[in-house]
Amino acid sequence: GGVLKIKTTNLVMNEKWECNGKNIHPPGEYVFISVTNTGSTISEELMDKIFEPFFSTKFSGRGMGLAAAKGIVRNHDGCITAESYAAQTTFNVFLPREISEQDIIKAGRRPSSDLPGLKVLVVDDDPQVLTTIKNLLDHQGCKVISTDKGKAALDIIARDKDDIDLVILDIKMPDMSGDKVYSRLKEIRGDIKVLISSGHEEYIALKNILLDPKDKFIKKPFRMSELILKIAELIALD
Repeated sequence: GGVLKIKTTNLVMNEKWECNGKNIHPPGEYVFISVTNTGSTISEELMDKIFEPFFSTKFSGRGMGLAAAKGIVRNHDGCITAESYAAQTTFNVFLPREISEQDIIKAGRRPSSDLPGLKVLVVDDDPQVLTTIKNLLDHQGCKVISTDKGKAALDIIARDKDDIDLVILDIKMPDMSGDKVYSRLKEIRGDIKVLISSGHEEYIALKNILLDPKDKFIKKPFRMSELILKIAELIALD
């Protein structure tokens, strides 16, 4: 005899925002889904535990459903939260919207055809990431240099600083932390453009970095279309 309500909508966040799960999310376009059902209210004590693995109020429950749902949503750079009051419970899901090439063109952003000839230094300690990004940018017509060491990246910039247009920098490096590499890069050449990447949320990854307004951040794992869009936005900035 209860009522189940499902709502979906598109949202545009113009600034970074904090969800009810206390996570900071970047600005951009999001898909919002909410599911509400009437029934008994979930207590505040239980609400703090419902997303924990192996927690269940059912005798036969394994307690993995909501934990798995949270993991899936997080792996897609989104968030899932719940609220319960007045004999109804609502689950809210925010997911980043996929941005197609046509959307980029319609929005007036530079399409990927502007990338040929761009000289890019890719710095990442993961060989698979290095190879994937290099192959992608080679296909886009970029001239790519790659290294898995922060100190080697600084040597390359010091030697070829006038021949590098953009640096894609992983924040977690084994020999020299990404924040120190970034600082030295800017000392060697203050106007060089940097795209910082990390598996952490932006506010955590950049906590020791005073990011230049003309530089950008991208969270791992990212789709290749997202990387191309970020690069196009970066090179469009004066």
